Amino acid sequence: MNNKTPSFKNLYSTDYNIQSSVKMIVGSLLFQVISYYGFEQQIVPLLVAILAALTVIGIIWFVTRYNLIMSTFRDGITVTGKILDLETVTASSGKNNRRRYTYYGKFTYTVQGQPHEIRMRIADNPHLMGLKEEEDIELVLREEKPKTVFIKMLYLS
Repeated sequence: MNNKTPSFKNLYSTDYNIQSSVKMIVGSLLFQVISYYGFEQQIVPLLVAILAALTVIGIIWFVTRYNLIMSTFRDGITVTGKILDLETVTASSGKNNRRRYTYYGKFTYTVQGQPHEIRMRIADNPHLMGLKEEEDIELVLREEKPKTVFIKMLYLS
């Protein structure tokens, strides 16, 4: 079908899994360098082995997620869905009682006559991203995997 695919910048800013895998790769590589130069030689082999394993896991996670998103956008279809609910989950942590916000959206859509409903995590405040409850929205998916859905406007903005 050769549809438009998202840029890496859009992937990183929109997809929580891409963000986490990149942070895991970069963070573990950075700590490998720091451990090599900053710790005693007795600790380094074990620490580098653990960090190398984390790097490999991060790379596998990134490649898997990247291929899933790109193949879905490249070979998938666009369906119109409806935003049922936008939810903000607040968690407080630390001595300063810092608040951490996690955003979720609940969507309904139909593929091949079958109705589907899905709840997915959204990377940033959905209201700032232009999402509103009870509004129609374009979703990208593959017909053989109707539960794997991406919000078109967020990934291609």
